[in-house]
Amino acid sequence: MLFAIILSLVGFAKLEILVELRSISQRCNWVELTALMQPMSILLRDIVVLGMLIQLFLYIMMCSRGFRPCASILDMMVVLLCDNCRVDEAVEFIGNAVCRYDLVPKKKSYEVLIKGLCSEGKMEKALKVQAEMVGIGHHQPNLEIYSAFIDGYTRQGNEVMAEVLRKEMVQT
Repeated sequence: MLFAIILSLVGFAKLEILVELRSISQRCNWVELTALMQPMSILLRDIVVLGMLIQLFLYIMMCSRGFRPCASILDMMVVLLCDNCRVDEAVEFIGNAVCRYDLVPKKKSYEVLIKGLCSEGKMEKALKVQAEMVGIGHHQPNLEIYSAFIDGYTRQGNEVMAEVLRKEMVQT
């Protein structure tokens, strides 16, 4: 619970910044606003990344102090890492958290991991994650997972495997 409270505070800080930016945009005319859009989008991106890094730091610090995370925090961290192109770290993180805290990730975490691995061309690793997902009872792959594998195999030039998966997806 304490994890969720601290991590949500970072989200509120980002929300206050967005409210202030909206207030600024309402006082500007369209030409001024257009000129500000590029710097503002860079600023917002940096604020979001900074917020994510703060969340990750808080998580690591709290775990080192003996706090036990819940499954929703695990899922949030997996999404956070994958969104920042740190998919391998997310795979390692989820493996450690499952072993250390006996947590069961939600299906969404597996979907995010599989999509990230497939987009990086790590198809074998993605297949292992998918097998683990099915092994713990998260049913068969859904449309998002099939699409990730199809896109991954297509990018690798493996049209045969992509076509096999398309047919399998239609049948299920």
